[in-house]
Amino acid sequence: MDESIVVPVLQLGDEVPNFVCDSTTGMFNLHDIVDGSFAVIITFARDFDPVGTTEIGMLAKLKDEFEARDVKVVAIGVDSKSNHRKWIEEIQELQDCEVYFPIIADQNAEISRLFGLVKPQMVNAKKNLRPATLTMVLDVDKRIRMMTQYPSSTGRNFYETVRAIDTI
Repeated sequence: MDESIVVPVLQLGDEVPNFVCDSTTGMFNLHDIVDGSFAVIITFARDFDPVGTTEIGMLAKLKDEFEARDVKVVAIGVDSKSNHRKWIEEIQELQDCEVYFPIIADQNAEISRLFGLVKPQMVNAKKNLRPATLTMVLDVDKRIRMMTQYPSSTGRNFYETVRAIDTI
Protein backbone atom coordinates (compact mmCIF):
# COMPACT_ATOMS: atom_id res chain seq x y z
CA MET A 1 0.00 0.00 0.00
CA ASP A 2 1.31 3.46 -0.92
CA GLU A 3 1.96 5.23 2.40
CA SER A 4 1.06 8.63 0.89
CA ILE A 5 -2.50 7.54 0.15
CA VAL A 6 -5.10 8.97 2.49
CA VAL A 7 -7.94 6.51 2.99
CA PRO A 8 -11.38 8.12 3.31
CA VAL A 9 -13.24 7.55 6.56
CA LEU A 10 -15.80 4.76 6.29
CA GLN A 11 -19.37 5.70 7.11
CA LEU A 12 -22.68 3.92 7.45
CA GLY A 13 -23.99 2.97 4.02
CA ASP A 14 -20.52 2.68 2.46
CA GLU A 15 -19.47 -0.54 0.80
CA VAL A 16 -16.73 -2.13 2.87
CA PRO A 17 -13.42 -2.20 0.97
CA ASN A 18 -12.42 -5.60 -0.36
CA PHE A 19 -9.11 -7.18 0.51
CA VAL A 20 -7.32 -10.46 -0.05
CA CYS A 21 -5.04 -11.76 2.69
CA ASP A 22 -4.05 -14.77 4.76
CA SER A 23 -6.06 -15.99 7.73
CA THR A 24 -6.18 -18.87 10.18
CA THR A 25 -8.40 -20.72 7.70
CA GLY A 26 -6.31 -19.95 4.58
CA MET A 27 -6.39 -17.24 1.95
CA PHE A 28 -9.29 -14.88 2.38
CA ASN A 29 -11.17 -12.57 0.00
CA LEU A 30 -13.63 -10.52 2.05
CA HIS A 31 -16.20 -9.87 -0.67
CA ASP A 32 -16.25 -13.53 -1.75
CA ILE A 33 -16.71 -14.76 1.83
CA VAL A 34 -19.52 -12.39 2.82
CA ASP A 35 -21.29 -12.30 -0.58
CA GLY A 36 -25.05 -12.70 -0.06
CA SER A 37 -24.86 -12.86 3.75
CA PHE A 38 -24.76 -10.45 6.61
CA ALA A 39 -21.36 -10.27 8.28
CA VAL A 40 -19.82 -9.13 11.54
CA ILE A 41 -16.24 -7.94 11.31
CA ILE A 42 -14.30 -7.24 14.47
CA THR A 43 -10.80 -5.96 15.00
CA PHE A 44 -8.72 -6.28 18.12
CA ALA A 45 -5.52 -4.69 19.35
CA ARG A 46 -3.28 -7.73 19.82
CA ASP A 47 -3.27 -11.47 20.38
CA PHE A 48 -3.30 -12.89 23.92
CA ASP A 49 -4.94 -9.73 25.30
CA PRO A 50 -7.32 -10.71 28.14
CA VAL A 51 -10.18 -8.56 26.82
CA GLY A 52 -9.76 -9.87 23.27
CA THR A 53 -9.54 -13.43 24.57
CA THR A 54 -12.94 -13.18 26.26
CA GLU A 55 -14.44 -11.38 23.24
CA ILE A 56 -13.32 -14.02 20.74
CA GLY A 57 -14.59 -16.69 23.14
CA MET A 58 -17.99 -15.01 23.39
CA LEU A 59 -18.27 -14.69 19.60
CA ALA A 60 -17.50 -18.41 19.29
CA LYS A 61 -20.16 -19.23 21.91
CA LEU A 62 -22.73 -17.22 19.95
CA LYS A 63 -22.21 -19.38 16.83
CA ASP A 64 -25.83 -20.65 16.83
CA GLU A 65 -27.18 -17.09 17.08
CA PHE A 66 -25.11 -15.94 14.10
CA GLU A 67 -25.81 -19.04 12.02
CA ALA A 68 -29.58 -18.72 12.65
CA ARG A 69 -29.35 -15.25 11.06
CA ASP A 70 -26.99 -16.34 8.23
CA VAL A 71 -24.28 -14.03 9.57
CA LYS A 72 -20.60 -14.66 8.81
CA VAL A 73 -18.08 -13.69 11.51
CA VAL A 74 -14.58 -12.45 10.73
CA ALA A 75 -11.89 -11.21 13.12
CA ILE A 76 -8.86 -9.12 12.16
CA GLY A 77 -5.68 -8.75 14.16
CA VAL A 78 -2.22 -7.32 13.48
CA ASP A 79 -0.33 -10.44 14.50
CA SER A 80 0.83 -13.34 12.32
CA LYS A 81 -1.28 -16.34 11.32
CA SER A 82 0.88 -18.65 13.45
CA ASN A 83 0.44 -16.36 16.46
CA HIS A 84 -3.33 -16.23 15.85
CA ARG A 85 -3.43 -20.04 15.79
CA LYS A 86 -1.59 -20.26 19.12
CA TRP A 87 -4.00 -17.71 20.55
CA ILE A 88 -7.00 -19.69 19.28
CA GLU A 89 -5.72 -22.74 21.16
CA GLU A 90 -5.52 -20.66 24.35
CA ILE A 91 -8.96 -19.14 23.79
CA GLN A 92 -10.55 -22.53 23.24
CA GLU A 93 -8.99 -23.89 26.42
CA LEU A 94 -9.71 -20.86 28.64
CA GLN A 95 -13.17 -20.05 27.26
CA ASP A 96 -14.37 -23.63 26.65
CA CYS A 97 -15.42 -22.95 23.06
CA GLU A 98 -14.50 -23.67 19.44
CA VAL A 99 -13.32 -20.68 17.41
CA TYR A 100 -14.96 -21.49 14.08
CA PHE A 101 -14.39 -18.23 12.19
CA PRO A 102 -11.23 -16.92 10.52
CA ILE A 103 -8.85 -14.52 12.18
CA ILE A 104 -7.14 -12.47 9.50
CA ALA A 105 -3.42 -11.83 9.75
CA ASP A 106 -3.04 -8.07 9.20
CA GLN A 107 0.69 -8.03 10.00
CA ASN A 108 1.40 -4.70 8.29
CA ALA A 109 -1.86 -3.11 9.51
CA GLU A 110 -2.95 -2.38 5.93
CA ILE A 111 -6.49 -3.62 6.56
CA SER A 112 -6.57 -1.66 9.82
CA ARG A 113 -5.67 1.40 7.76
CA LEU A 114 -8.59 0.69 5.38
CA PHE A 115 -10.90 0.61 8.39
CA GLY A 116 -9.65 3.91 9.79
CA LEU A 117 -7.79 2.46 12.78
CA VAL A 118 -4.51 4.11 11.74
CA LYS A 119 -4.07 7.86 11.74
CA PRO A 120 -3.87 8.80 8.02
CA GLN A 121 -0.63 10.78 8.25
CA MET A 122 1.31 7.96 9.95
CA VAL A 123 3.87 6.17 7.80
CA ASN A 124 4.26 3.00 9.88
CA ALA A 125 0.70 1.72 10.21
CA LYS A 126 1.39 -1.11 12.66
CA LYS A 127 3.23 1.13 15.13
CA ASN A 128 0.54 3.82 14.91
CA LEU A 129 -2.66 1.89 15.45
CA ARG A 130 -5.28 3.81 17.34
CA PRO A 131 -6.03 2.16 20.68
CA ALA A 132 -9.49 1.07 19.56
CA THR A 133 -11.40 -2.02 18.60
CA LEU A 134 -13.96 -1.92 15.82
CA THR A 135 -17.17 -3.85 15.25
CA MET A 136 -18.92 -3.60 11.89
CA VAL A 137 -22.12 -5.19 10.66
CA LEU A 138 -22.40 -5.57 6.88
CA ASP A 139 -25.57 -6.27 4.95
CA VAL A 140 -25.94 -8.64 1.98
CA ASP A 141 -24.67 -5.90 -0.36
CA LYS A 142 -21.46 -5.53 1.70
CA ARG A 143 -22.60 -2.13 2.97
CA ILE A 144 -21.84 -1.00 6.51
CA ARG A 145 -25.05 -0.95 8.52
CA MET A 146 -23.55 -0.57 12.00
CA MET A 147 -20.12 0.48 13.21
CA THR A 148 -18.86 0.92 16.78
CA GLN A 149 -15.46 1.57 18.29
CA TYR A 150 -14.36 0.98 21.86
CA PRO A 151 -11.07 1.50 23.66
CA SER A 152 -9.18 -1.79 23.74
CA SER A 153 -9.64 -1.95 27.52
CA THR A 154 -13.44 -2.14 27.17
CA GLY A 155 -15.03 -5.47 26.28
CA ARG A 156 -17.78 -5.48 23.68
CA ASN A 157 -21.28 -6.86 24.22
CA PHE A 158 -22.00 -9.17 21.28
CA TYR A 159 -25.57 -9.73 22.44
CA GLU A 160 -26.01 -6.07 21.45
CA THR A 161 -24.52 -6.88 18.04
CA VAL A 162 -27.05 -9.71 17.60
CA ARG A 163 -29.86 -7.35 18.68
CA ALA A 164 -28.69 -4.75 16.16
CA ILE A 165 -28.65 -7.34 13.38
CA ASP A 166 -32.24 -8.24 14.23
CA THR A 167 -33.29 -4.61 13.90
CA ILE A 168 -31.47 -4.13 10.59
